[in-house]
Order: sequence, then structure tokens, then C-alpha cells
Amino acid sequence: MPLAFGLLMAMGLGPFTPYRRSSGAVMWTRLRVPLMVASAVAALVVVAGLRSTAVVTVFFLGAGIATGTVR
Repeated sequence: MPLAFGLLMAMGLGPFTPYRRSSGAVMWTRLRVPLMVASAVAALVVVAGLRSTAVVTVFFLGAGIATGTVR
């Protein structure tokens, strides 16, 4: 399972990173909204009663990737 989480995270972060160089300010600007949405989704999953770390992590990563793709 940890390998799948790493692959999912790499696939999600790829579209946000510039091809050559990246500063912290550029990354923060690109990741701010997806991180907020992903955090809200993870909190909702926990409030809904799912306590499994793996399930919450998958929802967090999935929501962040989906938000970044739509945005």
C-alpha cells in the first residue's frame, strides 16, 4: 500500500510543478486551494466516522488531485 500512496502523490504533484525551477512562493500559490479542499474532505471523512489512516489518506490525495486538475 505505501508504494501506491507514493505513486498517487507523485501523479498529483506533477502538474503543479514547473518544468525547470520552482520557488516556494510559486508552489504555495499553486497548491493552496487544492490543499485546503483536500483537508476539508479529509476532515469530513473523519467526521463521517471513517478512522482508517489509509482511507483518509486516499480521500485526501484524491480530493487534492481532483481539485488541482479542475482548477
